Order: sequence, then C-alpha cells, then structure tokens
Amino acid sequence: RIGEITKKFNLYQVSVNDLLLSHSDFTPALIEKCRMNLNIQDFDTLKESIREVIKIDKHSIHAYQYWTFYELCIKGNLDDSRDKFERLNALMQEKEGSNDEILLFTASQMSRICGRSTRIIEICIRMLNKCLKLKPVAPEPMIELANCYYMINDFEKANKLFNDAAGIDLES
Repeated sequence: RIGEITKKFNLYQVSVNDLLLSHSDFTPALIEKCRMNLNIQDFDTLKESIREVIKIDKHSIHAYQYWTFYELCIKGNLDDSRDKFERLNALMQEKEGSNDEILLFTASQMSRICGRSTRIIEICIRMLNKCLKLKPVAPEPMIELANCYYMINDFEKANKLFNDAAGIDLES
C-alpha cells in the first residue's frame, strides 16, 4: 500500500506480484492486484485479476465491486453491469446483510458513476431502503436515497427524504 500512497506504482506492482508468486491463491493479494490495476488503468489485466479472484472465491464482494465498476465505467455495458450489480447486491445481502455501511458505500458509489441509469439506480434504491430498515433515523442513507430519486426525476419522494433527513436531531 505504501507504493500506492506515495504514487510509486512500480514498487507497488513489484510488491503485489512478489506476494502472488509465493501465494498465488491469496485472495487479499489478488484483490490488491485489482486495485493496483485500476489505479494504473491497466484494464485488461484488471479483468484478468477479477477472474482470478472469482475462480478462487466466487462469493467475493470486492471482486464483484470491481467487476461491476469495470462493466459500467470501462466497457459502458449497462446490461452486464446491471447483472453484476444484482449479483453484488445478492452477495452483500447474503454475507453482509446487516452491514448498513457497506450497503450505503456501494450504493452511493454506484449511483454517482451510473450516469442516471435507471437500471442501476433501482438497485441502489433497494440497497438504501435496506439501510433505512437497519437504521431508520440515519440521515446519510436518507440523503443518498433522496439523491437517487432525484436522479430518476421523482422529485416528490426526493424532497420528502431531504426534509426528513434535515429534521433528524443527531443530538438525541
């Protein structure tokens, strides 16, 4: 990670590859390789790295996050990205169903990069509604959900959620 932080990507690349030489099926190192390939914008190797992770752990949330991002942003394929995002959502519900933070993070990131794709926004809305079931008076998922409704031109729901979030007393 030091190579990533200091922007010394050659050091970063060598370190990750050295680790993978001795531990080729070490999932955290493969996930790090995905991150590295994304950082250096080596998208062909990114796709290969994602496949390596999925081959070892077909239930890897991180791999599906990268795969969804790849299909959406790099390939621009809405159908495949929606399929990957549906799979990611199912994995998160199965493995991290009560983790509102990962649901909120993933939904907010995907809603920001989807270009107002209704297909992607619908999944984000489901994820954010799950966050609100877990924490009914949390302003962050309300605001994100309001943003999603705003992006699909449902201004009435967006306005209500923005007002509800603004009315939450964080001190109590």
